[in-house]
Amino acid sequence: MIWWFLVVLSCLQLLATGTSVSKCPSLFQCERPIRDERFFADDHDSMIFKIADVNLLNRVCGKLPDLRSCVIANTASCSDEDARTDTTFFKDVMDYICTPSGRTVALATHKASCTIDQKLDTLFLDTMFICNLFFKYDIEDEEISKGKKLTIAEKCPFKHTLDTCVVSFMSNKCGPEMGNLMEKMWDIWSTHQFPEFITSCVKDKAATR
Repeated sequence: MIWWFLVVLSCLQLLATGTSVSKCPSLFQCERPIRDERFFADDHDSMIFKIADVNLLNRVCGKLPDLRSCVIANTASCSDEDARTDTTFFKDVMDYICTPSGRTVALATHKASCTIDQKLDTLFLDTMFICNLFFKYDIEDEEISKGKKLTIAEKCPFKHTLDTCVVSFMSNKCGPEMGNLMEKMWDIWSTHQFPEFITSCVKDKAATR
């Protein structure tokens, strides 16, 4: 089992270099005015954050129109798919926390019991990659066991297990308020990374193997 852990570490090292950022700096700069509010674990490219007060959230939401315009203006000139996905995800999360329901979820994160810092961000990335690897290899094992490729519907329980794996980490580490935010953020991320599951899977039915 050590080999896949080394794969995880290699992936995390690649992430730490900021590859997507360096390939499309003009697109990443769209995030800068909001990141300058300093509420992320790492202002460079982290997506783990805690919002302490409504004034901060109001400032963030006030910058949202410029973020949207900047992303639209710079996406076409960026040839790196990962950079486009990362910045679109950032915009979508900011869109969400500026909705009425999203504001409630975001402001509740001030109750989080954990310290929002680079250590937590790295730990979350570790967890996310490990959850993804188990997702991939559990499906492969099931396909070997059944002697056939699984349909999207047959993969749904494994996708639900992946969802639970990622979200429960943040809930267990930081409390239910941060878990609620992570659940929504993971839903947004999944629309970009796992679009085939959007209409095919009903939530809350994890794999039992």
